This record gives sequence, C-alpha cells and structure tokens, in this order.
Amino acid sequence: MIDQKAELKANNIRSSPDVFPDAKTPSIGPHRLHNAGAVIAPFEASSWPLAALEVGDRPSRTIHFEGWPAGFQNFARHVAYVLINHGTPDAVLEQRTSSESKWLSASSIANALLKLRSHIIWLTSDWSARHSDTPVRCPADLDAYHMADLKVWMEESQLNPTHRNKCLAVIVRVWHLNPLLPDDCQFPEPMWNRHEWRHKRPSGENKTLPIGESAFSTLLEWACAFVREFAPDILAAHRHYVESMRNRAVIAATSILDSYISTGRPLPLRPSGYKRNDDEVGWQVLSYRHGVDAGEAASAYRSWRKQLLVVSSDPQETALNLPINGRFHGSPWIPFIGVYDIMRAGGGNPETQASPLIAHLRTACMIVVAALTGMRPEEVLHLKAKCLNEPLERPGGSRVHLVSGEVYKGVKRQEDGSPGIPKPAVWATVPVAAAAIKIIEEINEELGQGGGFLFSERAEVSIYTRTAAGWIASFIEFVNTRLAPHSVSPAALNIPEDPHGAITLRRFRRTLAWFLRHRPNGDITTAIQYQHVGTTIGEGYAGTKASGMPDLLIEEDWNHRRDTIRELAQLVSEGQGLSGPAAEDAIQAVRKLPRNLLPADERRLRKDRSLKVYDNPAAIALCIYREDRALCAKFKDAGKDTQPDLLNCVDGCKNVARTEKHLTRLGSDSIQLQKQAELAPAPMAQSLLAKARRNDLIVAEAIATRVFGDSVVREGPPKAEEFDGDGNR
Repeated sequence: MIDQKAELKANNIRSSPDVFPDAKTPSIGPHRLHNAGAVIAPFEASSWPLAALEVGDRPSRTIHFEGWPAGFQNFARHVAYVLINHGTPDAVLEQRTSSESKWLSASSIANALLKLRSHIIWLTSDWSARHSDTPVRCPADLDAYHMADLKVWMEESQLNPTHRNKCLAVIVRVWHLNPLLPDDCQFPEPMWNRHEWRHKRPSGENKTLPIGESAFSTLLEWACAFVREFAPDILAAHRHYVESMRNRAVIAATSILDSYISTGRPLPLRPSGYKRNDDEVGWQVLSYRHGVDAGEAASAYRSWRKQLLVVSSDPQETALNLPINGRFHGSPWIPFIGVYDIMRAGGGNPETQASPLIAHLRTACMIVVAALTGMRPEEVLHLKAKCLNEPLERPGGSRVHLVSGEVYKGVKRQEDGSPGIPKPAVWATVPVAAAAIKIIEEINEELGQGGGFLFSERAEVSIYTRTAAGWIASFIEFVNTRLAPHSVSPAALNIPEDPHGAITLRRFRRTLAWFLRHRPNGDITTAIQYQHVGTTIGEGYAGTKASGMPDLLIEEDWNHRRDTIRELAQLVSEGQGLSGPAAEDAIQAVRKLPRNLLPADERRLRKDRSLKVYDNPAAIALCIYREDRALCAKFKDAGKDTQPDLLNCVDGCKNVARTEKHLTRLGSDSIQLQKQAELAPAPMAQSLLAKARRNDLIVAEAIATRVFGDSVVREGPPKAEEFDGDGNR
C-alpha cells in the first residue's frame, strides 16, 4: 500500500491536524464563495446548503448528514468539506483515463455523498448482520476486504455498468482524500484499485433509450391537445375560481346546511387526496357555491347534523359552473372541471400555487417543448420568461418560431472554481411549441411568478430533472384516469406504459431523433409531420454540430437501415420473395449484413452506400437508395452523400422494392378505395378509382417478377382470373 502522508510530506504538502476544520468552521471557504448572499452552514450543522458554490439564481443542492449511520456522520462531514474546499486530488486528475474536473459542482458533490452513503449503509446493516462478530460501526472498522465485498455486492446488483463505474469511482476518490482527513476518518485503499476495474461499455452503446412508439405518440397527442385545445378552458376555470373565492359573501354555514336538510339534497363528495378532516364532505365545494367558511361548515356538520345529511357519490356534484368548450377527437375533452381540479391540494392559495389542472397544463407545455425543439433536459428547464423571439419569416410566407436559451453541455468550471458561463443559443421550432411557451408564461403571470424560470415551482429556481419526471408521471396518470375513459376511443387514447421504464426528459430528444428517421411521414398532431419538424429545428441550434442532434440523427438513420435489412433477411430466410426494380439490390444488402455485428462491422457498414435501405410506409414500399437513379433526388446537389426524400417517393423510381406484405396492403387498399368510390361524388370517385387502378397495376407488375433469395424467378404476366384485389394469385 502507498504511504500517502509520507508522499505528501516529501512534496512539502501540509497534512497536519491544524488544517482540519473545527465545529464552527464555515463549511464553504472564502475561495469557493461565488454567491455572497447564500447561507453557509458551520461544520457541525446537520445540513449544508451548497448555494454559495453557484452563481445567481441557479438551483443548488443541500447535503444532509442525519441519514448517515451515527459512527460515520463526522467522517461524512470531513469528506464533504474536502470535496468542497480542496477539490479533486491531483492524483486522480493525473490518471490516464481521468475525465474529472478539479472543482466539482454542488450537484456532483451531493451525488458523490449520496453514493458513498449507500455504500456505508450497506456495510453497517446488511454486511454487519451477516458478520455479527465483526460489525462495521465507524471508519476504523473498515479494511480493504470490506471494499472487495462492496465491489462484489455492486456487481451482483441491477446497476447498469455506467452507474456501477461511478459508484466504484467514489470509493477510489475517498481513498485519495486520506491526506486531508483526520486519523479517525481514514479510508482503506480498495485492493482492486491497482487493476482495471471500470466496466467497459461496447463502442457505440447509447445509455438513453427512446420512448416506445405507442406511448410517445399518444402522450404527445394529449400534450399538444392541452396546448391547442384545453388551455382556454383550464385558464378560464382558474380565473373563475380565484375570482369567486375572492369576492364571495360569507354566509352562515348553519343556514346552508339546514337548507340541504330541508330539501334532502346530498352534500358533495371530496375526492381522495384532499383530506383535511375526519369526514368525506367536499367543504370547498360548498364554500365555492354558497360562500360559507369551509371550516365553520365542517364544525356545524359534525356537531349534530351529520346524522341528518347524506353525501353524494356523484363526482358531478363538485363541478364548477362553467361550460367545456375544448374538443378532443370531436368530443368534450373532460366531462366537467371540478372545484378540486382547480384548487391546491391541502388548501394552498390558488392565486400563488398551481392547482392540479394548472400543473398538468404546465407539464403538457414542458412535454411539447422537450419533444419538438431538440433541447437537452437542462436546456428546457433553464428557459426563462421572454425567451420567445419574433418569428423568422421564410420566403413563401411561412414562419419559423425562435426560442432563446442557454447551453450547458461542455461548460466547465473556471480555474477559480466558479461555475462556467453557459453559452447562449437560439432554437427553431414549430408553432405548437411556441404556443406552449406562451401558455406557461401566462400561467406564471397568473401565479405571480413571472420573470423567472418557465418550468419551476418558484420563479427564481428551476426544477430538477427528477421533479420533471414526477410531473410527467402525474400527467400520464391524470390522462389515463380522468380523460381517456371519457374519450371517443378509450383503449386507443390511453397512454400505455413504456416498456423501458419511466418517461424522463432525457428520453424525449432521443425519441425525436428516432421518429425523424423511422417515421418521417408520421403525424405528430393535426397538420404537423415529423419531417416538417426535422426541417424546422435544423434551422436553429439543434441543427448545429455542437448540439449533438445531427449525430443522433446519423445514429438513428443507421439503426433504421440495419433493422430494415434484418427484417428483410428474416423474410428471405422464410422463402418470401421481393419484387420491384430494386429487389435484387435489396437481396445484395441482406447478404452484406452479418447476422452478428461486431462494433468494427458497424463502423464499416454504416458508411456503405449500398446499404441505404429504408422502409417507407408513406409509399408502402422499400427504398433501396441510389442517388444516380432516384427520382426524388434529381434537384439535389450532385456529388453529396444525399438521403432519400421519403415523403416524395415517385411512381416508377428504380429504387423501389416491395415485400409480399406491401403487395397485400396495396391490394386491400385498392378494395377499400373502390368501395369508397361507390359512395363518393363523381369527381372524388374518379380520383379514388384512379388510385385503386394504380395499386392494382403495381401489384400486377410486382407479381410478374419476384426475387427469391439466391435466384431470380421471372414469371409471365398473371392471367386476369389469377389476380384479385388483395394482390393474391
């Protein structure tokens, strides 16, 4: 083992006890102070706010020591003190594979302490229970064998490799802090530290998974509907309720309850989650309707009237006196807006605190912005009031909406430890995202929080990504329980659970890239296609190399091509044929792609122009793209590595190939078109019949020439009686 203190002494580095903090020492030294107005806790405090490490109104973290085992709380304070005031040890920075910064952010320090605490809790609880003769109670009880057991425990856990690396790195870092820790806080060197201990991820692996197609499409459709259709109803309900409660004339509660007794009318039911007393009556509804004091009414009810009154089980009894104007798929988006939808749970002030429905509208705005701008999570959450610029007029009359913000990716702390300065950037986006920003600004103004961060619970502090994930989960639950069951198609409009887990802000960007490459012709919402979104965001920061979005699109382009070729390989292996002028090229692409791809294979094949194979649902065909024969590329710059324009696929293009599934789909569409023509006016019927004849001709020509695996089978044209409208012979 290395004698760390001897090395430091040899290099004239002070490590004597007089550098250790005492109980009254400020937890953050003056050289790390970057926010003069922030509170600095003394060393002995049970919690240390870290706002002094940040600049201005940036959100910060707090370290809590109460959750640590008693014997390790002083140890935790010393570790936190060193990380804050001494930074990362040079021994860590000088490692060949190190990507550490000298000065850690408040968030990085807090996260490191949380990981270390989880290790210590395991050692003092589970490990000590199994080794009751040598339990761990304080740092002096630890040795290298405990670290070895800790590594085994983490390897057997469900932690992903990246998170496991970070947990192990915290252990190694704390050992490097020993020269700056008191003798009773020394940490053992892990015996595995001298060997390669980082789990290597395969090249090209991406940690962020896209949201499932069904979950994302339905979630975004609802979110866009909140912005476009539901927002006026929600904001009107909020203003109506606030105004009603502000101007109500307070009436004696006893007289109101007596009127309910005399008429036999039931009292409204209070929804679960709003309990403030022992009964289930919705007193806030009576307060809204009659102007009574809710507490006085509850007391009068419990005194002697409880046996004379009943409570209605009809939720409609809580409805506000307002119509529902917004529509979703032609029907009212919600049966009614109730008092408890528009008041703060727990009785908070509705004029300054977001009610459930206002909170869901705010979340919908956040989802729309995250999904349709290409912003990273921190870029979304740091948007501020007045970030929406004047739209940019395009030639032809269309407009591009511009959003100003700040980029934090790649911004490092300065030499003195102060936070790095974020870079300004401007994103281009579509009208519905611009409308979402306007609505969230209107909400914040209504709540008296205008002028700060758009997405926050207090204007001066932005929320964390984990808070945003909670907002999204709550939004999905509300849609699935309150809105989808009353829609025109409850099963189709229910937001399904995502197969890859919780929906977080980080996944929206990756999902947008997936849709831009896999479903460019897919509708996000009425009159908006992903290809249009991709073109628009490419005109702002999201289209630059620095944004990282082009790299995501390149990655998803390859994923789409690889998956399409693999699906073709499966069809060919099953004996199915391919047809069309590019069918043989499709077979050659299948032969080029190995069944099991190594990282080196992927790097080589993704650049192979003969593997530009795309599934194009818009044309019900495959595109085996060759620029020299592509009819959609005739106006593009020659010599450039172009991509197919899948939304403008031209009949007769020699890049087209079709599977038997495509032919079946064309045939069935032809039958439907003919049936529609029988009921349509003459001009429309002619157009429908022309489309049906086009489908029939494509199927007939495709059946005439099919490619099966290793051989080309050329058949004569089918006889009329052999062919039906489904493309079957």
